[in-house]
Amino acid sequence: MTKHSINRENNPQDLSFSEYQKEKGKLVLFFGMCMGTGKTHAMIEKACAMKKKGLDVVIGCLHTKDKTILKKASEIEQIPLKPNGELDINAILNRNPALVIIDEMAHYNSSASRHRNRHQDIEELIDKGIGVFSTLSAIQLESYSYLITDAVGNRSLYTVPDIVFEQCDLVIPVECPINEIIQKYKEGNISYDFLSPKQRELFFSEDSLLNLQKNYKSLLTFRKNEIQRKNLAENKIEDASKSGIRLLVPITENRHTERLLQRAKNLSYMMDAPLFAVYIDHSEKLTNRQQEQLNNNIRLAYRLGTYVIRTSGDSWVNTMLNVIENEKITHIVTEKFKRHKWNPWRKTPMERLLSKCDAVDIYVLSNEMAFIKEKKEKKKKGKRKRPLYANIYSRFLLPSFFLWHFIRYQTYFLPRRLFTYFFWYFPYNLCYFLQGR
Repeated sequence: MTKHSINRENNPQDLSFSEYQKEKGKLVLFFGMCMGTGKTHAMIEKACAMKKKGLDVVIGCLHTKDKTILKKASEIEQIPLKPNGELDINAILNRNPALVIIDEMAHYNSSASRHRNRHQDIEELIDKGIGVFSTLSAIQLESYSYLITDAVGNRSLYTVPDIVFEQCDLVIPVECPINEIIQKYKEGNISYDFLSPKQRELFFSEDSLLNLQKNYKSLLTFRKNEIQRKNLAENKIEDASKSGIRLLVPITENRHTERLLQRAKNLSYMMDAPLFAVYIDHSEKLTNRQQEQLNNNIRLAYRLGTYVIRTSGDSWVNTMLNVIENEKITHIVTEKFKRHKWNPWRKTPMERLLSKCDAVDIYVLSNEMAFIKEKKEKKKKGKRKRPLYANIYSRFLLPSFFLWHFIRYQTYFLPRRLFTYFFWYFPYNLCYFLQGR
């Protein structure tokens, strides 16, 4: 078995039994960049070591086919699963251990379960004072799920809100060399049911894994500094980050805001900076569909662990300027400006805001993927394409027909009617008029 580096985020030493015994009801995450890094193996090894020291440890659920891990896990008492294969929370609460092992935090429960997501089951156990060991990959975070979409065109099946990762008590990084991950993939020791054969080759390529490793390390750095920022805030000490980078992203009822929030959160991890998301309530009435999309965007901002600001104001630009000044924002994250359809010279609200922010830097993200996603969804709705003959008729034949009639009228009928009027009707009417007088 490969030796993995298991390092604490604050202390290079391993998690001690005495410290965990004092911290009952805490969540410890064994965190890796993707599947195949050895998170489950590292978690079982640590649980067995703590059991030998006298801690009451049980296994709630375990998702692995590795014989070495299963043999090691047989030393620990296992709580039977439900008939549908899901975690039995009531049995764990009745058993009331000091520590429970729950593999794969990113998991959707069946419809008959108490909670929809497994991380909600874990939160309930923690609230009852039971400590939890669990595993999580970087690609399973909600803000990083789009990385798989960009790389292989398929989104991760199961995701966990970023706020769960940021607020957990301890993160133990589990690292593995990229060449060993590729070797495990070739040997068939990694589960990847949601990927097709072609997508697997793209995902487990060296370039894709190197990019993922870079994002994974930025995640760990962000979490370490975020803990320091929270400690400073609790002790009422001036935070040095207030003179550093602070990102801001606007929340709107636009459906593309979901992707913008995810990418902005990813950018905050890479830049090691806090992210603020602001929604300004205006007087305009929204349709039911727009209101539902707005609520989804705000909920996503909370799940990503951003600092959500909800305010109101008559002028969107002036209200944003007040937020930027109060929160000492240094960078604004936005997407490419979409000009007005009939008036391309008309400035968007964001452009008017940027013209007044001389001391604020701007990050403009492309919205190309959002339009691709919109086109795909339109195809799913069953919108039929116009046949070729309909396009030819409407674009060429019909205009040609009207043009031919117009030319024929101008060259044939109009001259004859003018001739008839001036040389027949007009003299006749003139004579009748003169006779009448």
